[in-house]
Amino acid sequence: MKLTSFLIRFLAKRQWQRNKKNKFNALDQQNQIFKKIINNGVYSLFGKNNSINKSIKYIDFKKLIKLNDYESIRPYVKKISEGKANILTKGVPKYFAITSGTTSGTKYIPLTMEMLNFQMRAIKELLLLYSYQSGNYKLSNTGMMFIQGSPVLRKFNKIPFAKLSGITARHIPFFLKKNRYPSMKTNCISNWDEKIKKIVLETLDKDMGVIGGIPPWVITYFRALLAHTQANNIKEIFPNFELYIHGGTSFENYKNSIFKLCGDIDTLETYPASEGFFAYQDNLNEKHLLLLTNHGVFYEFVEVSRFKKGDNERVCLADVELGKNYVLIVSTVSGLWAYNTGDTIRFVSINPYKIVFCGRVSQYCSVFGEHVIEKEVQTALIQ
Repeated sequence: MKLTSFLIRFLAKRQWQRNKKNKFNALDQQNQIFKKIINNGVYSLFGKNNSINKSIKYIDFKKLIKLNDYESIRPYVKKISEGKANILTKGVPKYFAITSGTTSGTKYIPLTMEMLNFQMRAIKELLLLYSYQSGNYKLSNTGMMFIQGSPVLRKFNKIPFAKLSGITARHIPFFLKKNRYPSMKTNCISNWDEKIKKIVLETLDKDMGVIGGIPPWVITYFRALLAHTQANNIKEIFPNFELYIHGGTSFENYKNSIFKLCGDIDTLETYPASEGFFAYQDNLNEKHLLLLTNHGVFYEFVEVSRFKKGDNERVCLADVELGKNYVLIVSTVSGLWAYNTGDTIRFVSINPYKIVFCGRVSQYCSVFGEHVIEKEVQTALIQ
């Protein structure tokens, strides 16, 4: 076993022990993140406009800070784009992570280096937890391929922007760089069909062990790979392929297709977003997601039933209840304040705090008086 494998074994065991301890300290972690966000933002333009002070308590925070959406922060984002400092939080963000919306078009979400480090830490933790549970300590010596957005940066006035996945491609942890694909050159190809063809040629002779990406993108890659090689199964091409990391959309809709193409593999679900890395599956044998309470995000929640009636009463993590559907509200070290993500989640465990992603609040509907969530509709259709 190479030295790097010994190092991965050590780091994986330490991460497992940390995770085992930390996930039961969620409320203390949230208090610390809350203080960090306040301290980062107290002297910002937003902080001054909303009378934020260092000694503010959560009960007063709820009164002072209204529920925000992108239109609420758009004027602040414009000032940030012009290179002005201390607008939503201290300093100037390194990037904008862009995302699209149905009402606001392209959204430019501030991304500081502090938040980016939290994003990258989550990915590292996930892989180390997997190593510990699977006994595979050769991650640094096997191929890893993440199909993601382009890392090409453009600028909104003075601040560079790209899709979050493209930005993270520029900040890969040192122990993952050696056998990581696709190459930066291939990843920068803008034409999707050409990009997939190049990824196929670049990876077909590699020892791939971990593949990640949203299911429709990965399925497109797998089918192109099989068409090129005339193989019957991805395992014929990559015999050591054992882990697929997914997120960004419901896996249930694509699970049968993935397993048909790959055979028996492990899968792990993640919940990353431009606003923060919210959760990941920390247990191979349990499909629920661990809410990440020490990764730069302070969480609040509005019951979906209240939200649809125009009641935006928020509760913090300490006051959530099992089985209720909540709109996810976040404040972050990057400068978001009580920001409505538009996502809905449900808690399936309180100690530790574990969730399932339910869908977008815009896809919440009421038929004959019965409330239905996107995830429930998808489940019914699959059955």
